[in-house]
Amino acid sequence: QEKASEALDIGSSLECRVLGYNYLEGALILTRRAYDLQEDTLVSLTELSPGQLVVGTVSRITEFGVFVKLSEYVSGLVHLRHLTDVPLASVSKRIQVDSKLKCRVLRITPEKRQLSLTAKKSLVKDDFQFTAFEQARRDMLVTGFVSNVQSYGAIVTFYDQMFGLLPAKEMELDEAPALGMAVKVRITNVNRKRQRLALSLDLASGKSPEELGATPSAGSGARPRHGAFPGQIVSELEAVRCTQDGVLVRFKGPPAKKSEDEEAGAEQKDVFMRGFIPKGHLSDEAEVAEKRHKKLAKQLGGIKDFDKASDDSEVTGVKVEDEGVVLSRRFNPAGIEKDAEVDKDEKEDEKDEKKKHIPLIALLSLKPSMHSAAQDGSFVTEFEGLEESRFYAGYIKDVRDFGALVSVGAWRLSGLANKGQLTDHFVEKPEEEVTVGQSVRVLIAKLDTERKRFKADLRPEGSAKNEPAVLRKEVGAPVKMTVQSIRGLDIICSAKGGIRGHVHVTQLVDIDSLEAGKGLEPLETIETKSMIDARIMQVPKSSESTEGAKNKITHLELTSRPSLMKDGLPASDYEAAAVRWKTIKKGAQVAAAVAEVRKGILWMEVAGGLRGRVVPLDASTDLTVLNSLPEHYQVGQVYKAHVLHSSSAKKQLDLSLLGADSTSVLCKGAKVLARLEKVEGVTGKGVAAFFQLPGRARGFVHITELFDFWAQHPRKRLQPKTFYEVSVLTPADPDAGDNARVELSIRASAVFGRKEAAEEKRPMKADELQVGQKVSGYVVNANDKGVFVALSRTLTGRIRLKALSERVIQRDAVAKLHPPGELIKDATVVEIDAESGRVELSLRKGGDCDILTIEQISVGDIVTGRVKKVEKYGLFVRLDGSSVDGLVHISEVSDNASVSLDSYKVGDRIQRAKVLKMEGTKVWFGIKPSLFDGEMEDEEDEDDEDEDEDVEMEAVEEKPKSKTQNTPEKTKKSAAKKSAKAEETEEPAASGKKRKNAPVPLEKLGADSDDEAPWQRAAAVAGLTGKQASADGEASFVFADFKASVESSDEDEGQDDEDDEDDKAGKSKLS
Repeated sequence: QEKASEALDIGSSLECRVLGYNYLEGALILTRRAYDLQEDTLVSLTELSPGQLVVGTVSRITEFGVFVKLSEYVSGLVHLRHLTDVPLASVSKRIQVDSKLKCRVLRITPEKRQLSLTAKKSLVKDDFQFTAFEQARRDMLVTGFVSNVQSYGAIVTFYDQMFGLLPAKEMELDEAPALGMAVKVRITNVNRKRQRLALSLDLASGKSPEELGATPSAGSGARPRHGAFPGQIVSELEAVRCTQDGVLVRFKGPPAKKSEDEEAGAEQKDVFMRGFIPKGHLSDEAEVAEKRHKKLAKQLGGIKDFDKASDDSEVTGVKVEDEGVVLSRRFNPAGIEKDAEVDKDEKEDEKDEKKKHIPLIALLSLKPSMHSAAQDGSFVTEFEGLEESRFYAGYIKDVRDFGALVSVGAWRLSGLANKGQLTDHFVEKPEEEVTVGQSVRVLIAKLDTERKRFKADLRPEGSAKNEPAVLRKEVGAPVKMTVQSIRGLDIICSAKGGIRGHVHVTQLVDIDSLEAGKGLEPLETIETKSMIDARIMQVPKSSESTEGAKNKITHLELTSRPSLMKDGLPASDYEAAAVRWKTIKKGAQVAAAVAEVRKGILWMEVAGGLRGRVVPLDASTDLTVLNSLPEHYQVGQVYKAHVLHSSSAKKQLDLSLLGADSTSVLCKGAKVLARLEKVEGVTGKGVAAFFQLPGRARGFVHITELFDFWAQHPRKRLQPKTFYEVSVLTPADPDAGDNARVELSIRASAVFGRKEAAEEKRPMKADELQVGQKVSGYVVNANDKGVFVALSRTLTGRIRLKALSERVIQRDAVAKLHPPGELIKDATVVEIDAESGRVELSLRKGGDCDILTIEQISVGDIVTGRVKKVEKYGLFVRLDGSSVDGLVHISEVSDNASVSLDSYKVGDRIQRAKVLKMEGTKVWFGIKPSLFDGEMEDEEDEDDEDEDEDVEMEAVEEKPKSKTQNTPEKTKKSAAKKSAKAEETEEPAASGKKRKNAPVPLEKLGADSDDEAPWQRAAAVAGLTGKQASADGEASFVFADFKASVESSDEDEGQDDEDDEDDKAGKSKLS
């Protein structure tokens, strides 16, 4: 490679071959290897054609076929069915890797890079390859293979997926082929309309393709045997017959193709083809053609009918001095007025089976105009080769009442010239103006690409009478042209001498004369058939080398800008005015014309075929204009535009109509229009929306900059594809290039200057806050570390899990409880670190100012909390207002087995817990009732004192029953009070303490009440009679004085004895 690079010089010419094209780089892939430059080396599938004979090397053998390598770049598959004429069950042993195999191309699929080959001997050795439907002839014998068998018959396939139907009755014969077998069939019917072929195994009446004049298609890769192609020049012509309409000739064709079975030393015989020259094609001049026809008729023995001239192989011909040009490969001399490409006998006519087939021969012309066209390459054989507004050498093919059919080049390539296009004067009968075979100069007026037709104008001299002449065809030369039409944004004009040109609408005005945002409409002053002064801006290279060629059309690129119409300007000024992809640079000023408004985008042309786009924000700063672009921008208007971005590889061009400094307005505090492109999730950085800005800039808005007030779900209030007025908070970094982003705000206070309320202000730094202050914000993230709340676009606070709620919140539930975008109102600032900018918040009542730490806890303290976790060995309790967790061992849960761990669930309230032990950060608690005996007695005494006071108050308020009677309403109220009082003073039975019974007034009890206990009733009576009264007036009752009337168990008796002893001791004290 180093030696090769040293041998190359910049500017030197190299012979290379194209291997491919890199669309990403926009470059061709070439090769210079000697092997690759050989003509027989294949580098692409496109170099192959169906039916082509190839020889390759077997590279791989599989159970379904063999792969054949045709070159280093191309390989194909020979399916198992196509290895032999009769399919085998497996690949033959004679086929080995690296062995040579002769095949024919069966089918090519370039888009899938697939190549199918066949090695069937019947197909490989056949001289005719049936590759196109146009080759089909009735009774023609062709070779194919059976690809499918159905109940209605067999499908016989040929090359390039050509196929025909072998009816079921044919398959019943003994010689009927099986699936995959090669078979020779006869075409019995050709349905050209539906593209269908009917086949038969009866070959008796069949004819070879050569006998019927069938030739391989142009895309088959094989030339026809007679070598008669449209546009081909043939020589050594001999006239053999002279008919009423023309002359039958014989001419020498290419040597016949040698058969593969022929020996190498066999001599090849010359092949003579048959052709027909219509009388009008013996010369360009009608008189000369007539005289020549008469002379040949005299030399050949007079005029003879074509039927009698069916065999002229032995006739001595008359030599024709001129060379001929092939107009058509096959022609029916018996009907010149018919289309050469349509044979009447090829049409469907099942009723006339006895109709005789007329052999087809080549159609030739001796016109010097056709010979010149074939020599200089202007002989047109395909419709795609035609160009509108160009002159061609042609001839009259037929004359009708409405005009004339004109051909340019090939016979089948014909168009219509109406009566108005035949001559400059009025035409009533076209046959009086033109004759069949007449040579004419044809102007292609209009092309119909869908129907492949064209309209011709035979008045080139008359239509160009008033056209000015172009004196010099060089850059900067002045020209005076006639406007022919306005096509899109181009003015099509012409001049004498076959000069054509176009002026783009942007070349009618100077860029400096255009004002920013104001457009001109120069096309309004241009009228068809008017004269226009212009200067040549560019001359095609092809016209420089064919300056004096006949019938050549030169198409010029022109300009009519006032600044370029001055004399003496250098050619570089005109070349600079020509806009090309390579000349368009970012920041350049160009004239752009409105081409269309589509899907909300303004499409503009800066030159012919060079389009750019203008997004609405780069078109205007008026909101009403942006919402109705089609009403304010009309096709043909020219504006001054600035290039924002240009990519010649991608053919992308972005323009702006606002001016060169459209992006410089995006400074801090600027107010501009923006288009909402997308609403984003706020997770992470808190970005809520992305906006499109003028000058291809992009911007984003933080969730706290959407509204002044703290709105619930603020993102749902946004409408994508809508224009907003925004304020620039932070301009884009100029070093970031196209990836730069502008920070924006759409808050009314930032855009319109509305005054903020105190609660609407956004703290930008941590030192702007104070501990205990209430703040609001939006959740931007939530995880096991806490909930992160955006207080502003620059400040984010955190709420720890313990500060989220009074209740315990599981870590895995935090993200669900507080999703991104949720509004957090009135959070309390509990901690501020101004240096690091960290802010800690709390949602608990009163904040977390009085947080209980483990240093503040000591053994013996009574605390409260909630169950955090339940294990088989005990409970973990989180203390209220603290992050301290402790263990309640199973042995410290209850004094008896009535209360177990199953009675507690996560989150349950623990009313009392006593600190039993502490080791470092580990704490052990106890919640057994026996741990709180002393504390409970004190509380009970206090409760008893309160109850005594209540009883005294009730005694004072009591009235004699005879004087006042309790109403039912009062009774209910009193009962409710007593019930509430009983609930307040009630303690768990597990405490083991006896409670003093409050006296019950007599009026509250009935004489025979069954709802009261006997001792309650006795105590009440004793209190009223005064037999037993304490010093303070409280009624008393001794349990030992009450004798139960029912028998008790041993345990009850034992308990009663203990109670009796206690009571005796109590009596002695009282006495």
